[in-house]
Amino acid sequence: MTPPAKPGHIIASFACMKRTRLFFFIALLLINGSLPTPVTAESLYYLADFHTAEWTLSRSKIQCKLTHAIPGYGTATFFHSAGKDLSFQLVTYHPSERSEVAYLDAIPPSWNHRDFTYSVSSPTRMATHQPFSLQRTETLRLLYELEKGLQPTFTQTDAAEGTEPLYVGLSAIRFRTAYRYFQNCIASLLPFGFDDINFSLVHFETAKEELSEPAQKRLQQIAEYSLADRKVKKIMVHGHADWVGKETYNQALSEKRSTEVVNYLIRQGVPKSMIQFESFGEKLPVESNRTKKGRQKNRRVKINVIRDDSTDSLQPH
Repeated sequence: MTPPAKPGHIIASFACMKRTRLFFFIALLLINGSLPTPVTAESLYYLADFHTAEWTLSRSKIQCKLTHAIPGYGTATFFHSAGKDLSFQLVTYHPSERSEVAYLDAIPPSWNHRDFTYSVSSPTRMATHQPFSLQRTETLRLLYELEKGLQPTFTQTDAAEGTEPLYVGLSAIRFRTAYRYFQNCIASLLPFGFDDINFSLVHFETAKEELSEPAQKRLQQIAEYSLADRKVKKIMVHGHADWVGKETYNQALSEKRSTEVVNYLIRQGVPKSMIQFESFGEKLPVESNRTKKGRQKNRRVKINVIRDDSTDSLQPH
């Protein structure tokens, strides 16, 4: 059955393209259930055809990316990272500083002679700092339309005259198989992400350097994530003690605690060369040592995971 047309669109910031020739855009308008202006011969329509349409999966234990190249325009990418929600981004090869209102609709591909177009979601204004991005709910709807074989299409009004439309379509050709692999990738992601393990603290009993079970579990997570993310370049380990006992004793105790953490990470497979550690004794308390609660918080080792965001953490499969 032909889906009914719905009023409203996803409205998002969509960077205009800089070209030597002038591009015009016009929005697909759905007002009171009316259908949008049809694509004409004069319209600019960016869409991968049967021969060029591809969906490429890049995967690791910490992120899945499903990317679709749009010839002449840019790329569309679905993301799912460990510990985070599903998202989508459309990026153009020719961004500009100017942003415009964009709309998203689902239309049948050219070989499907059904005559309908409907908006994918209720109107939502997106941030202006990126071409076009969607969060979890709208991204799931976008995936659903592609899985049905429809052609989600982004449109924008011309930044200059507003007299001609520009359309950017996502092809459903070869999508379903790639989507199955994407779903399998998501199912195999680590259940925790970088924000969950960075700046971790493990605590100790008075005058002890042995790791508790919760501490061991957190260190296992740190090791597993660091080995999965190629962006991780260094792990900083800082040992501390409370002021119970002599200063020299507490300095030595903090060193033992740091060493215990370092050795545990190494046993989990983290290269020794990746780890740097330092011990501070009782010099850097985070709470007052005059209270039991404060001393408990001061008996700690802090682990900071350092990433290099200029490198790529994924390999295509």
